[in-house]
Amino acid sequence: MHAIAEFALALPQTISPYLYLMLAGFVVGILGHLFKLKILIGSGILMIALATLLLPMALVLSEDQPDRGPGIYAPGTK
Repeated sequence: MHAIAEFALALPQTISPYLYLMLAGFVVGILGHLFKLKILIGSGILMIALATLLLPMALVLSEDQPDRGPGIYAPGTK
């Protein structure tokens, strides 16, 4: 569990690095399609997937108390 905490601290806590990674992934993917290079297309997809995977992971792992989830209310009570 200690390694997970260190990994969470290593991830940036702001959204901008993840947005830049996602934007760069789209650019690399588009260039891959333009030049018909499968390695660039795959790299772009990987960059987008990492950005969308690492952002939620960083947010969840950096919380002191895990979220209990949304409360389920009876209809008409909330």
